[in-house]
Amino acid sequence: MTDEEFEEELKRVVAHEAGHAACYAFHGLPVRKVEIRTWGFFRRSVAGRCWIDATGSWPPYNWRAEAQICCAGYAAETLIFGTVDKFCCQADFKRANRILADNGSAISLEFLCDETIRLLRPHMRVIMDVADALLVHRRL
Repeated sequence: MTDEEFEEELKRVVAHEAGHAACYAFHGLPVRKVEIRTWGFFRRSVAGRCWIDATGSWPPYNWRAEAQICCAGYAAETLIFGTVDKFCCQADFKRANRILADNGSAISLEFLCDETIRLLRPHMRVIMDVADALLVHRRL
Protein backbone atom coordinates (compact mmCIF):
# COMPACT_ATOMS: atom_id res chain seq x y z
CA MET A 1 0.00 0.00 0.00
CA THR A 2 1.42 3.34 -1.02
CA ASP A 3 1.33 6.42 1.19
CA GLU A 4 -1.42 7.90 -0.99
CA GLU A 5 -3.55 4.74 -0.71
CA PHE A 6 -3.07 4.68 3.03
CA GLU A 7 -4.09 8.34 3.37
CA GLU A 8 -7.20 7.70 1.25
CA GLU A 9 -8.13 4.68 3.38
CA LEU A 10 -7.56 6.65 6.58
CA LYS A 11 -9.78 9.49 5.34
CA ARG A 12 -12.54 7.03 4.40
CA VAL A 13 -12.49 5.32 7.80
CA VAL A 14 -12.51 8.70 9.54
CA ALA A 15 -15.48 9.91 7.46
CA HIS A 16 -17.28 6.60 8.05
CA GLU A 17 -16.97 6.80 11.83
CA ALA A 18 -17.83 10.51 11.87
CA GLY A 19 -21.05 9.59 10.06
CA HIS A 20 -21.92 7.03 12.74
CA ALA A 21 -21.22 9.58 15.51
CA ALA A 22 -23.34 12.26 13.82
CA CYS A 23 -26.25 9.86 13.37
CA TYR A 24 -26.03 8.74 17.03
CA ALA A 25 -26.23 12.39 18.08
CA PHE A 26 -29.04 13.10 15.61
CA HIS A 27 -31.11 10.34 17.23
CA GLY A 28 -30.35 11.60 20.74
CA LEU A 29 -27.89 8.88 21.73
CA PRO A 30 -24.84 10.07 23.67
CA VAL A 31 -21.49 9.26 22.05
CA ARG A 32 -18.77 8.27 24.50
CA LYS A 33 -15.86 8.22 22.07
CA VAL A 34 -14.87 7.75 18.45
CA GLU A 35 -11.53 6.12 17.72
CA ILE A 36 -9.37 5.41 14.68
CA ARG A 37 -6.52 2.93 14.99
CA THR A 38 -3.80 1.57 12.77
CA TRP A 39 -1.99 -1.74 13.05
CA GLY A 40 -0.08 -4.30 11.02
CA PHE A 41 2.98 -4.10 8.85
CA PHE A 42 4.13 -0.47 8.85
CA ARG A 43 0.82 0.40 10.59
CA ARG A 44 -0.97 0.33 7.23
CA SER A 45 -4.27 -1.26 8.28
CA VAL A 46 -6.95 1.14 9.52
CA ALA A 47 -10.13 0.60 11.51
CA GLY A 48 -12.51 2.79 13.44
CA ARG A 49 -15.08 2.44 16.16
CA CYS A 50 -17.78 4.57 17.72
CA TRP A 51 -18.97 3.91 21.29
CA ILE A 52 -22.24 4.93 22.89
CA ASP A 53 -22.14 6.34 26.42
CA ALA A 54 -24.09 3.73 28.40
CA THR A 55 -24.37 6.06 31.39
CA GLY A 56 -26.17 8.81 29.48
CA SER A 57 -29.90 9.29 29.13
CA TRP A 58 -31.40 7.33 26.28
CA PRO A 59 -34.54 7.97 24.25
CA PRO A 60 -37.00 5.05 23.87
CA TYR A 61 -35.67 2.23 21.65
CA ASN A 62 -36.31 2.77 17.96
CA TRP A 63 -35.26 -0.06 15.63
CA ARG A 64 -35.41 2.21 12.58
CA ALA A 65 -32.97 4.65 14.20
CA GLU A 66 -30.64 1.76 15.04
CA ALA A 67 -30.75 0.56 11.43
CA GLN A 68 -30.11 4.12 10.21
CA ILE A 69 -27.10 4.40 12.49
CA CYS A 70 -25.71 1.25 10.85
CA CYS A 71 -26.07 2.92 7.43
CA ALA A 72 -24.59 6.25 8.56
CA GLY A 73 -20.99 5.31 7.75
CA TYR A 74 -22.03 4.44 4.20
CA ALA A 75 -24.01 7.67 3.96
CA ALA A 76 -21.07 9.81 5.16
CA GLU A 77 -18.66 8.17 2.71
CA THR A 78 -21.14 8.70 -0.11
CA LEU A 79 -21.65 12.36 0.76
CA ILE A 80 -17.96 13.14 1.21
CA PHE A 81 -16.32 10.99 -1.48
CA GLY A 82 -19.17 10.19 -3.87
CA THR A 83 -18.25 6.51 -3.66
CA VAL A 84 -18.07 3.86 -0.95
CA ASP A 85 -15.66 1.09 0.01
CA LYS A 86 -18.26 -1.72 0.13
CA PHE A 87 -15.87 -4.02 2.01
CA CYS A 88 -15.75 -1.64 4.98
CA CYS A 89 -19.55 -1.40 5.07
CA GLN A 90 -20.27 -5.16 5.01
CA ALA A 91 -20.63 -5.59 8.77
CA ASP A 92 -22.83 -2.48 9.03
CA PHE A 93 -25.03 -3.70 6.17
CA LYS A 94 -25.33 -7.14 7.73
CA ARG A 95 -26.43 -5.66 11.04
CA ALA A 96 -28.90 -3.27 9.37
CA ASN A 97 -30.42 -6.14 7.38
CA ARG A 98 -30.76 -8.19 10.57
CA ILE A 99 -32.50 -5.29 12.35
CA LEU A 100 -34.90 -4.85 9.42
CA ALA A 101 -35.65 -8.59 9.27
CA ASP A 102 -36.06 -8.97 13.04
CA ASN A 103 -38.67 -6.22 13.03
CA GLY A 104 -40.56 -7.48 10.00
CA SER A 105 -39.82 -4.35 8.03
CA ALA A 106 -40.62 -4.10 4.33
CA ILE A 107 -37.99 -1.35 3.99
CA SER A 108 -35.08 -2.31 1.76
CA LEU A 109 -31.48 -1.67 2.73
CA GLU A 110 -31.11 0.54 -0.36
CA PHE A 111 -34.07 2.70 0.70
CA LEU A 112 -32.71 2.94 4.25
CA CYS A 113 -29.28 4.04 2.96
CA ASP A 114 -30.87 6.68 0.72
CA GLU A 115 -32.97 7.91 3.65
CA THR A 116 -29.88 8.12 5.84
CA ILE A 117 -28.05 10.13 3.18
CA ARG A 118 -30.96 12.59 3.08
CA LEU A 119 -30.93 12.75 6.89
CA LEU A 120 -27.21 13.50 7.13
CA ARG A 121 -26.80 15.82 4.12
CA PRO A 122 -27.78 18.99 6.07
CA HIS A 123 -25.24 18.04 8.77
CA MET A 124 -22.25 17.66 6.46
CA ARG A 125 -20.32 20.49 8.16
CA VAL A 126 -20.55 18.71 11.52
CA ILE A 127 -19.45 15.41 9.99
CA MET A 128 -16.51 17.11 8.28
CA ASP A 129 -15.49 18.84 11.53
CA VAL A 130 -15.56 15.53 13.43
CA ALA A 131 -13.61 13.86 10.62
CA ASP A 132 -10.98 16.61 10.62
CA ALA A 133 -10.56 16.33 14.39
CA LEU A 134 -10.24 12.54 14.12
CA LEU A 135 -7.54 12.87 11.49
CA VAL A 136 -5.52 14.96 13.91
CA HIS A 137 -6.21 13.22 17.22
CA ARG A 138 -7.35 9.70 16.18
CA ARG A 139 -9.65 9.69 19.21
CA LEU A 140 -12.41 12.00 20.41
